[in-house]
Amino acid sequence: MASGGQKYPYTGQAQYLSMHTAAERGSGGRTDRGLDRPFPVTVIALSQLAKAAFLLAVAALHQLAPDALNAVPLLPFLLYAAAHGRDTHGFLLPIVGIFVAIVGYGLWTLKSWSRRSLIASTGLMLIVWGHRFFVDQMNGVTTLKTPLEQKTVTLVLFLDAVVFLYMVAYDDIHHAFAKKG
Repeated sequence: MASGGQKYPYTGQAQYLSMHTAAERGSGGRTDRGLDRPFPVTVIALSQLAKAAFLLAVAALHQLAPDALNAVPLLPFLLYAAAHGRDTHGFLLPIVGIFVAIVGYGLWTLKSWSRRSLIASTGLMLIVWGHRFFVDQMNGVTTLKTPLEQKTVTLVLFLDAVVFLYMVAYDDIHHAFAKKG
C-alpha cells in the first residue's frame, strides 16, 4: 500500500480509501466532507430510478400503443439491461418497475432494507444465470443465440457482480446504511 494510510484490521484496506475517519466509524457521525451517501450508492440509486422509469414507460406504452414498441430495435437490449428479460407483454413488467423504483428510493434515502433487497436481487440473478449457463453447457445447448444477447447478458451480469460485491464488501456501505436503519 502507499504510505500515509493505516490499514483496517482484517480487510487490509487503507483508511484513506474510506470516507470515514477512525472516530466516525465508531460514532456513526458525518464525514468531514459532509457526505451521508457514498458516491457509488448515489450512482446505483439513480440508475435504479432510471431503470424503473424506463420499465414503467415500456409497460405504459405497451398498454397505450403496442405497435410503437416494435419500432424500437434496441428494446430487447434495453429490457435485458433493465429487467433481465425481454417480455414486454407480461404483467410482471410494471411490478418489476415498481420494485426497482422502491429499491432505488430506498438506496437514495439509505434504508438498510433496500441494500439487502438489492443484494438479494443481484445475487439471485447471478445464481440463476450461472445455473442456466451450467445446465445448458452440460446439455450441449447454446444459451444465448445472437451476439447482441451474448453481449447484453455479459454486460448485465458484470454490472450485477460489481454492484453485488460493492454492496456486500465495501466498508463504507455498512457505515452509511447503519446510520439510517
